[in-house]
Amino acid sequence: MENTEETRYEGLKSFFKLDSRLKQEMMEYAPNGIMTEEEKISYTDSIENMLKDTKNEIKTIFRKLDINIDEKIDDFFQQKMIELANCLNKQNGIKEFYQNSISNLDSEFVENVKGTCVGYAMISENANDSIIPKAKTLNELLHFLHSSIVNNDELLQSMPVIEKKKYITPKSLEIAQKRGIEVDDSWKNEVTLYGEETPIARELFNEFPNDCESELCDIISLENKVLIMARDLGHALTIDIDTSEEKPLVKYFIPKICNRKMVEALPGIGKITQSGATGMFEVESASELSKKIFSFMEKVPTDSDIVMENNTDNGQEELIYKEENDVQNDAQFNERNVQELVATRKISNIKSIVESLKKKIRCKDTVEKDRE
Repeated sequence: MENTEETRYEGLKSFFKLDSRLKQEMMEYAPNGIMTEEEKISYTDSIENMLKDTKNEIKTIFRKLDINIDEKIDDFFQQKMIELANCLNKQNGIKEFYQNSISNLDSEFVENVKGTCVGYAMISENANDSIIPKAKTLNELLHFLHSSIVNNDELLQSMPVIEKKKYITPKSLEIAQKRGIEVDDSWKNEVTLYGEETPIARELFNEFPNDCESELCDIISLENKVLIMARDLGHALTIDIDTSEEKPLVKYFIPKICNRKMVEALPGIGKITQSGATGMFEVESASELSKKIFSFMEKVPTDSDIVMENNTDNGQEELIYKEENDVQNDAQFNERNVQELVATRKISNIKSIVESLKKKIRCKDTVEKDRE
């Protein structure tokens, strides 16, 4: 199969359709009450067909994405078939099979995935080989596959480009004017719209605020789905918007906790750990979506929100990250950046970090001159 941009785009669209459909099917397959022997056989036959179809769909989709996971997917579904066959021999076998092989989502597995898919990059090139065998349920497998896709910027940025624009934030403009520096592209942030033209994604792009502190933001538009990847906000904020219902559902992942109090105040915040924070919230209508999204993004902390506190032992200032039991955050952050660059080998990433450093140096110089 030729992995063209169009083929990858079709694969991406197919995955999110499959992901949405399977989540609905998993709820429908929840066993309800006591079954007769005939009902048990009918139920297991339906589950078997669903598992076979799902295996083939996943393999086809990931071939289109040029990601080879055939062997691991075959192993996973072969094990589910064995577990399905054995469930008829147990008193509560069907209920246990549904919980232990289909629906459960173990918190330790979720944390493992969060620690592997960080800031739009897979920490390990062998992540698929190491994580998929750890998935015990169909729900866990889908969770990892979804995370591996939305954290794959090389894949997402290979989608068709609809439009891109550059802008300079008022803060950067003020610094440039104070220094008497001519503003060029190195001072400007960039937002790019990928995928297919939809009213919701177009509105998000057109109304994107020029004071957003994300130096590089990607908006990926798909049918009933919009993904936003905003660098610098929480290191690398990912927003996943489901627009299939009247009330859009917004899920987000923040890989770096720059300021715990600010993160705790975010709408719909869930669990906060050393691997990052996740949350979700519902928006009343699509007409309110842009306003709610940009209001949320404005509240996500950046490195500039890291709190400076005095060290009483030596009288010096030190960086304090608002995260319990968090150690060596600076080293952790730098190591992740290096791992991303090594994993992707993308020159654009290196350029982005260099430009970011230049801008931070200019800002620091201006602050120090103002103090003088």
